[in-house]
Amino acid sequence: MLGIGAVRTPDRIVFRLEGELDVFSRRELLDYVRSELSDRDRHRLVVLDLAALDFCDAGGADTLAQAGQFAAMHGCEVVVRDAPDMVRRMSTVLDLPLCFDGDTALSTAAHGRGLWVLPKV
Repeated sequence: MLGIGAVRTPDRIVFRLEGELDVFSRRELLDYVRSELSDRDRHRLVVLDLAALDFCDAGGADTLAQAGQFAAMHGCEVVVRDAPDMVRRMSTVLDLPLCFDGDTALSTAAHGRGLWVLPKV
């Protein structure tokens, strides 16, 4: 089961995910992100906080990429915070458009293209 919460400030929205993100909960996350970003407020930064995520399969990792791409299409910079190792491994295996903090050249190159910067935990 997936739990999603959102905290808004004038310039950002933080999505807090908890529980399990998999092929069965992917629609819930995508619908939630789309509805939150479709309102009249414009956020420059979207943060996906994964600290409370217990499980993520390949379908869930792909869903994170889709949510990030949707936000980037709406002009948002997307940051993933506290990504568990399972998400990092999936992003590598699936070759998802993620970049990791600490790789300065990659982070700098990707920054303007809506790719994600994942801070080290």
